[in-house]
Amino acid sequence: MIRETELNLFVPSPELLVRLASGDRPLGVRAGPPRIKSLRETFFDTADQALRRRGMTCKLRQVEGEEPSVVVTVGEAPDSEGITSRSRLTAAAIGAGVFETLRGGSEPASQIQKFVDPSQLRPQIALDIQRLGRVFRGGLLLKPVLLMFFDRITVQVGGTASVFHEVSIRRRREGGPLIRDVGRQLRDEHHLFPDGLTTL
Repeated sequence: MIRETELNLFVPSPELLVRLASGDRPLGVRAGPPRIKSLRETFFDTADQALRRRGMTCKLRQVEGEEPSVVVTVGEAPDSEGITSRSRLTAAAIGAGVFETLRGGSEPASQIQKFVDPSQLRPQIALDIQRLGRVFRGGLLLKPVLLMFFDRITVQVGGTASVFHEVSIRRRREGGPLIRDVGRQLRDEHHLFPDGLTTL
């Protein structure tokens, strides 16, 4: 289980997204080289949104070149600046994906089984993401502290699709700049505000 804080900000244009991601100090933070990934995240819930009402998400995560995984998050509602704190539980997908995995004994499966019958889950929304990631590392072992994602997201829901751009900042451990300070700087300099995806 990973405990993390996260802030997602809407970016109004692809040009601004590229500018924010570029250089040695994206978002004003010293970071490693960019890594580009393509991924799809399909979110599942019951018909009456039982997981969402409990501040939970369940998704099948498929990354190009990697084995699929099932990710369950449990967290708090975003604060007044859009920052949320939550636990992230991940397990390798078994067989056909979500349903077989959630019938097992992994951490994500145990968490879901506390509240809903996994067979009642249905796909709600799918995000196709083109992601450029940067990592700020700290401490003697240079472990990841801040993960910065610069995403082009295509939302697939109900047979329709729409595209938007987003910056996502996640803190995995202490050290380095505070997410709140980075968020305020982006708000003041580029008029970026939370996009609400932390509530998915």
